Order: sequence, then structure tokens, then C-alpha cells
Amino acid sequence: MAFFLSRRTIDSRFAHKALVVQEGIEQNRRGYQPKVDPGLTKFAEDYYEFCAEHFPDLGMDCPRLRPSQSTWVAFRPDCLPKNSYIAHQTTAGFVKLFFSGDAPHFEELKETYSPHLHTGAEVVPAGKSVAIAVEVAQIDDPWNRPFSDYQDVATEALTRVAEIIEAVKKSRGIEQVVESDE
Repeated sequence: MAFFLSRRTIDSRFAHKALVVQEGIEQNRRGYQPKVDPGLTKFAEDYYEFCAEHFPDLGMDCPRLRPSQSTWVAFRPDCLPKNSYIAHQTTAGFVKLFFSGDAPHFEELKETYSPHLHTGAEVVPAGKSVAIAVEVAQIDDPWNRPFSDYQDVATEALTRVAEIIEAVKKSRGIEQVVESDE
């Protein structure tokens, strides 16, 4: 830095280089500063309110300011195993329970959870993790369209989240699901 500053009067290029280096240093001190997307942030807030009213036991993460590519909605109910969470991948059209870092235990997890899964859900590898995945309808434009346009899609996704939580509880013996005698 001092090198460029000492030569800035000799050549304007050194002044420019000093400015670029200084900006880099300042940005490093500030850290990553995401650009907040107001449309997506509003969508996430409305989704949270809907979930809190209609599916209060799912453990949806509180909404936060969202950058434009932050389209996953996370759920962390207490019954999940350590290092796991559920994500509604809104624009991809999936609900997945991720077992972070458990790829080496794929067969064991498949054997444990598969008997308890609802139709359409399956245990799949997910990079270094394992996931229980179920396909749901996509939310194609959460940036510009209101949550109310996707309420039916969200209801389907939240129902799938509840089914995955139920499967986890059954497989872990946490809670017996009472079925009607009808």
C-alpha cells in the first residue's frame, strides 16, 4: 500500500492502484455484505406468518433479510437428529431433510427411515450429506409475486415437511402416531 501511495504523484496509475488496494482492505474488514431483496424478504415473512398460523409445530426458522438467491426455507424442529434440518427448496420444488456430513452412513439411514416414509419420499445421497427428499410444486417467482399467489403450493410443501417429521418421530420412537379406527 505504501509503495503505491509513495508513487501516486509520479503516475496516476499508482494512485488508482492504491485506491483499489485500499477498497479491498476495507471490504475485507466489513466482510460479506449481501444485497437484500425486498420482494423475497416480504415473501419469507408472509410464508413464516402462514406457517405459524396453520403449521405451528414445524419449527420454521424466523424470517430474516434475504439476498436474491436465498430461496430455501429452513425448519429445525426439536425432534430432528443432531446436524440435520429440513429445507423447502422453493424454486427447485423439493422438501428435503438433510443429514449433514452423513454420506458414509447412507445405507444405514436408508434402512432406518425408508420404512416410515410416505409415498414419493426417498432417501438419497446429497453430496457429503444424505437427504430424505420429496418433490413438490415449484414456486417460480418469489421475488415479484406475493405469497398469497403460492398459498396452495406452500400448504402442500408444509404438509410434506410434517410427513417427514412424522417419519423421523416414528423411526426414532419419539411419538406414536394414533390412527383412527374408521
